Amino acid sequence: MVKENGVQYPLQAWVEGHYARDCGEPREKCPYEPGSTMKPFIAATLLEKGRARETDIVNTHNGQFTINGRTITDEHEAAQLTLADVLRFSSNIGIVQFALRLSPGEEYEALRDFGFGMATGLAYPVEASGTLREPARWST
Repeated sequence: MVKENGVQYPLQAWVEGHYARDCGEPREKCPYEPGSTMKPFIAATLLEKGRARETDIVNTHNGQFTINGRTITDEHEAAQLTLADVLRFSSNIGIVQFALRLSPGEEYEALRDFGFGMATGLAYPVEASGTLREPARWST
């Protein structure tokens, strides 16, 4: 539970000061960049399936990596990071590298099973269910 301005929110993943951007509203109304919210769920899936350990290391290309014609960047320009550090530093490149250990179907099923693309059922004033497309509709 998180308490803000006298109101309690059941947000177990809420981490003080770690949200997408200051939108001039209370945190629960600020939109999150999807990759930042998905990282721990991808990591949990990798750990559950035995595809990664916290100490496994991936190349994070000093903060800039191009895959499928798209350039991904990180604020922290590290050459390599462990899975634990990918989460600690919110490395976009690191989680992409680790996610390649899952098939698109496994990634989709994991995110769906964690509730992505669905409303939470909690009474948030500005909640949207979001969209989780099937892998056949993912861009490459």
